Amino acid sequence: MNYETRVVCFIDILGFQNIINKTIERDGADNAANISALSEALLCMEKSLNYVYDSSLTTTRITQFSDSVVISCAYNEEDGIQSVLSGIQHLTIELAYREILCRGGIVLGKIVHTDKMIFGPAMVDAYILESRAANYPRIILGEDVLALSERYYVPFYIPDRPGLRNKEVQSAISRIDAQSFLSQDSDGMYFVDYFSHNKVRLGKREFSYYEYITRLRNVITHGLMDRKPDIQVKYNWLRQWHNISLKKAKEEEGYLLEDFGIFDEDKLLALEPL
Repeated sequence: MNYETRVVCFIDILGFQNIINKTIERDGADNAANISALSEALLCMEKSLNYVYDSSLTTTRITQFSDSVVISCAYNEEDGIQSVLSGIQHLTIELAYREILCRGGIVLGKIVHTDKMIFGPAMVDAYILESRAANYPRIILGEDVLALSERYYVPFYIPDRPGLRNKEVQSAISRIDAQSFLSQDSDGMYFVDYFSHNKVRLGKREFSYYEYITRLRNVITHGLMDRKPDIQVKYNWLRQWHNISLKKAKEEEGYLLEDFGIFDEDKLLALEPL
């Protein structure tokens, strides 16, 4: 048996123990509502993971255990980075809408990832990136992972623009496509953006961008009530990125918002920064 070089993502649900604690009342009785909410969130998580698995990727492998998920794909899969980032964003948005936050790390390295086992240096590196570098409710990746999008993509051809057959041009467009799921933080790390109106892809979900961002605002407001310094740091980061995204949305009001499928524009523009 040998290691494979793969892109590996480790994702952890934050505050999972606290979520579990809320499913039991002080007298030991079950809290049926909270159990149902958690069950719905985990089913939604499974659905989102199937969204990744059912994509065009042929090398995707997924392992879920308790409050953690590992997703990997071959490093040289065409459009592999874009598909993985799309799936991870899908998962992050669905969980955030249900007021569950997550943190993670995406690395490039060696791993054994099968239906029966998962181990290797990349697994350790992804866990370390998540636990020691992500710091906030974000899923981060390094330049080495993002750079793969420039090398491995599905070639495309536009008949009336033959210049786009140029390899350098296609490579640049592929990277732009990958970066459309990301934002760069103040520490230089790229993270999967689940705030910005022009990056969040809601597709055919049952909620609008306004409903989603309103739910996220509730999570942030509630979290900021916790006076523990380590908790404050996380929710202040969330508040910062929410406010940045809201400011951008207001600056691009009108046709730009409609282009992104945001039809409850008036409600969105009425929101104030947190």
